[in-house]
Amino acid sequence: AVVALVERDRAFSFEVLLAEMESQSYVELLERVAAFVSSPPFRKSAARSAIEVIEPAALNAFSALAAAVGGLEPVPTDAALHEIRIRAKRARYAAQIASTQGGDGYDVLAKRLAKLQDTLGLLNDGSRATAWLANLRSAPTKGAAAAHVALMRSCPVPFLSGVDLLTAREHLGMAALRSCFAELWTRVAEAAEAVGSPGYEKARSMRARTSSSRRSSTSSDAMFSVT
Repeated sequence: AVVALVERDRAFSFEVLLAEMESQSYVELLERVAAFVSSPPFRKSAARSAIEVIEPAALNAFSALAAAVGGLEPVPTDAALHEIRIRAKRARYAAQIASTQGGDGYDVLAKRLAKLQDTLGLLNDGSRATAWLANLRSAPTKGAAAAHVALMRSCPVPFLSGVDLLTAREHLGMAALRSCFAELWTRVAEAAEAVGSPGYEKARSMRARTSSSRRSSTSSDAMFSVT
């Protein structure tokens, strides 16, 4: 029953997406992108070698990430970790470009950032899924209102039990993902040290904090910190 509602909700969202892609504003956006690609507005720095420009950008991206991680609470919220994921993605892309231009160690840094980003991405998926399930308990989704009401009237107890089981499974998976953060960040920080990132000192201090909080945060309240 829940899967059927997911499929109906997805179909509704897909229709909204297709409608937007057929709009005039989307066509104009594609035209602006095409014009930019055909005649990009180069800066003076474009005359320099690629690695001269890219490496500082990659180091700055990691420094910004390290500063954000350093500002986390001992037991960060899922919303805060989602912001870390966004910064990790930027740092990863910069490291990947630097690795193609001969930057030593950036390939390892990019791979470890990708692992961190993917893990936090799964955590965000879980957060969104539990929010969707919570909404399903209280109100029908836009694309599946009739089906939701019919199911609730015909078999309310089994339906809610299924929602509760799915929610519990998501929470268990999210707790496991949160517990991986400290170790993943340690590996990222080690790779950053290898490339000489100026943000490594911040990363090193955060490694100690995350390791300590991981040992002390064993209560269910800490494990199930959801926003």
